[in-house]
Amino acid sequence: MTRVITTSAIFAGLFIPSEWMNLGLPIFAMTLIIAGIPHGAGDHLIFKKFISSKYKRQGSYFFGFYLIVLLLYGFTWWASPELAFSIFILVSIYHFGQSHWNHISFNTSFFRIVTYFFWGSLVTITPVLLYSTDSQSIIQSITGNTFNSVFSYKWQIIFILFFTNMLILVWLLEKRLVSTQKFHGEIFNLLLLEFLFFSTPLLLGFAIYFVFWHSTKATVDQFEMLKSTDHNYQFRDYIFALTPLTIMAFIGLIGMYLIWPASITSSANWGVLFLFISLITLPHAFLVDRFLHRNAQPVKKFSFNPNK
Repeated sequence: MTRVITTSAIFAGLFIPSEWMNLGLPIFAMTLIIAGIPHGAGDHLIFKKFISSKYKRQGSYFFGFYLIVLLLYGFTWWASPELAFSIFILVSIYHFGQSHWNHISFNTSFFRIVTYFFWGSLVTITPVLLYSTDSQSIIQSITGNTFNSVFSYKWQIIFILFFTNMLILVWLLEKRLVSTQKFHGEIFNLLLLEFLFFSTPLLLGFAIYFVFWHSTKATVDQFEMLKSTDHNYQFRDYIFALTPLTIMAFIGLIGMYLIWPASITSSANWGVLFLFISLITLPHAFLVDRFLHRNAQPVKKFSFNPNK
């Protein structure tokens, strides 16, 4: 299904005029929010079941952790937007790479981190570099810097990211960490994502990746892990448990737009969304990383396959 949707988006990007595609950007943004927030809203369930089960006050520990990270990171955005932006990009790169490759039992931490980094960089940086005008407008609205030195080498960076990911796949096959079938599937995935980013507008391409390659996988993993501890656990129970934090997150996003200067431009509007996503991503990525290091087997067992 993921590949079918991605292929459909590629053909839409190739044959539908870009002006028409851009009319749907608010819809794509809402899709990004609606799909992204709930899978992060399940963090407290994972924290309670798999990380802090030995503590009696799991809720206090969880909300205390989130609040501290949000406050510290929010202060970083206020004090040094460029530093905060760099942190967000690095954390997102690692998080996306980890989400895609968490089912692999790497022999060393070095190759694990390298694999995470280059996969995450490809899906994070490639669309940003391809649509440099839009990206730089958004980045400048929240950091005051356009990072021109990076964008001036965009084609070299895109080539290096793609070629290095291909080499990593060959290395994984050589070390028998992936099967031949998985190797071929991942080669196809790389090509498919590259075509997606090249053929669709910035927000649409990233929304397709984020919703169907990342959020769906994370949501399925979360539900299956929770169900593994209680076979009577139903998907409606999972959705009900996500509702409170999801509503709180939406209220927080609305609040950010209300307090933002009324004269902000369109780029700054996207910048507010970007800032909000960065604030909720940081604690989520830290918690997921901690969970995966402690509980590798459940994730490996129930890992969602984006090839289907």
